[in-house]
Amino acid sequence: MWSGLNVKDISDGTRSELSAVVVTLGIVAVVMGAMGLTFSWVPFLGLVGVPTTIIGALLAVIGLVMALTRKVNGLGLTVLGGSLCITSAIIAISSAAAGAATVDAAIESAITAAIETAADSALQVAADAAIEVVVDTAVDQVVDSLLESVDGALATVVDAAVKAVDAATDRN
Repeated sequence: MWSGLNVKDISDGTRSELSAVVVTLGIVAVVMGAMGLTFSWVPFLGLVGVPTTIIGALLAVIGLVMALTRKVNGLGLTVLGGSLCITSAIIAISSAAAGAATVDAAIESAITAAIETAADSALQVAADAAIEVVVDTAVDQVVDSLLESVDGALATVVDAAVKAVDAATDRN
């Protein structure tokens, strides 16, 4: 409809219609940018609004081109809408990247803590097993020593008893 027109050929009625189109494109871009900006701060959720902001930015660019080439009103709204859309997309992508970095750090920390806990548990199990072996060995050595002592004492008592019996029988 407007493709073959020069600026000189545009009448006031057509210029008003073009201004209305540019203003409408600017308003739509502003609304889409504001919607995207509302959710862009929330990590990952803000990415849902990125397609909306891209569409809004494209509409703003179309309105900007129309406003500049046809010399009609609405330039401010298209610039504002485009700026909001681009800002919203940048914030959404940045917050998603920051959220991903935070999640990555949390996962790394959890893995490190799990490894340390597992290592501590393994060391505790090894220490408990070593203590059990040491205690069992010590008990075995003490029991063996006591048995040798009792055996030696018993042998001494038996020898003394045999000598006493022999001495008593020799007297008689």
